[in-house]
Amino acid sequence: MKLKLILSLSLLVALGFGYIALKKPEQIAEAQKLTILNGELQSVSQALGEKNFTNNADLKILFDYNSNYALVGKAWEGETNESESIGGTNLYLINLNDKSEQKILDGLVRRAIFDQKNNLVYFTDLAQDLWRFDIAKNTKEKIMDKVLSPDLSPDGQMMVYQKLNPEWTPPYSDNALGLTILNLQTREEKRITTTWEDWAPFWTPDGKKIVFFSINDLDHGMSSHYIIDADGQNKTLLTNFGLYDGTQAGAVPMPSEKPVWSPDGNMLVYHSDYEVWINKFNPDKTEIIESKFITHGKEPTWIRNGSALNVVLVTENKSSTANINVDLDGKIIKQ
Repeated sequence: MKLKLILSLSLLVALGFGYIALKKPEQIAEAQKLTILNGELQSVSQALGEKNFTNNADLKILFDYNSNYALVGKAWEGETNESESIGGTNLYLINLNDKSEQKILDGLVRRAIFDQKNNLVYFTDLAQDLWRFDIAKNTKEKIMDKVLSPDLSPDGQMMVYQKLNPEWTPPYSDNALGLTILNLQTREEKRITTTWEDWAPFWTPDGKKIVFFSINDLDHGMSSHYIIDADGQNKTLLTNFGLYDGTQAGAVPMPSEKPVWSPDGNMLVYHSDYEVWINKFNPDKTEIIESKFITHGKEPTWIRNGSALNVVLVTENKSSTANINVDLDGKIIKQ
């Protein structure tokens, strides 16, 4: 069985291009500055869902931003068929204060994230090699070969990703070597799983564990949520115990974008095929104690200190409409 490279980290599967992480509530006001970009910005999951990735010269993709800069991909060169993609975008660092912009790489880029603590940018190129750009020094260097779906640790010291084999060619990720943690100072890699069926890793807020997705241990098992310690110990299945079909009662779906932690770090929210879901963890993140459907929509964002969500409504033809606020039971909250 081949696992196909998915642009929206979503996994769910968003493997190669990577997910777009939605912003914390306190950052949302900064989005108003992005109007200087003169065009509608889309997240990777938006562009993918609306089939905008095929040789689109006008596409603008928002990878990440903070109070001073935005990482934006301009145009897309390459073909996309459904969720499979070959190609990349031109990556620009845009200063939100003076409106200046700088192209970071002459070639095409597939994924870009900020290191908010150290004023750095990490990105992957068409070869899925990981690079680092120092904003203050205006320098870039290649960090590691064959890196898929990288996610930076909360302290900015480690990167976790799916390690591709040296002979990798897009868009497939089968025969990958497993989930790997890179020490960004020493450049030492540590493999924490050894199968290509583990994908799309991301850190818990305390940096001690990694959530990822894999096929559960049953014959003909279905994709499920897992968690593992950062040292590779205690791999634990979190969802879909004993299930082999997503239509079975109690099945928890895979995200269509990278899940977002609540402000208190105890819940994950994501959308899956235009359904918004929440997973609630126990305090030590060893168990999901509740998974529930909230409402129909996409791109959920935590608001009101984690007591509610802002959700983009989606019509039957999958086009976006207005935003709504809902509580954690899916009840609409008046603005």
